[in-house]
Amino acid sequence: MNKKVVVVAVGLILLIIIIAVVIAVVLTQKKKSSDDSPDNSSSSDSSDYSDDDAAETPADVTYTVRAGDDISKIANYFYGDGNRNLEVAAANNLAAPYIIQVGQTLTIKSPLRSEQKYTVVAGDDITKIAEKFYNNDYTKNTYIAYTNNLTSPYVIYPGQVLSIFV
Repeated sequence: MNKKVVVVAVGLILLIIIIAVVIAVVLTQKKKSSDDSPDNSSSSDSSDYSDDDAAETPADVTYTVRAGDDISKIANYFYGDGNRNLEVAAANNLAAPYIIQVGQTLTIKSPLRSEQKYTVVAGDDITKIAEKFYNNDYTKNTYIAYTNNLTSPYVIYPGQVLSIFV
């Protein structure tokens, strides 16, 4: 009888371990997918915009507003110029003061940008990469950081892949 109790106890322990592993895998997958979802509240100057956030068509792009977004940040992301915020407002019939809500879907008219992937090499920093892709305009370093959800001081590592929109 004691052997049966031990066998049942060991079986239950194994079952609990298997369930815990399955739960851990599911939670990891959920966290990974939520890391790709719209939420840029982790830092004041950065965002984790990804291709999953924008369904691109030849004519326009739809974008779901995330915490911390405003139309200038969105215009900067899609057009590379926050001063084009009125284009975002006009495309979405927004009136001054151009208030948007988290979860709101916006239409972005034809940004015509292409994404390039860049693998960081030893000696790179955000400023050097910005100069390379944006015709020596080192001020675009915050644009690269913003697009890749990097927080100040914008530490990057060799082998890291960055999205560069040009």
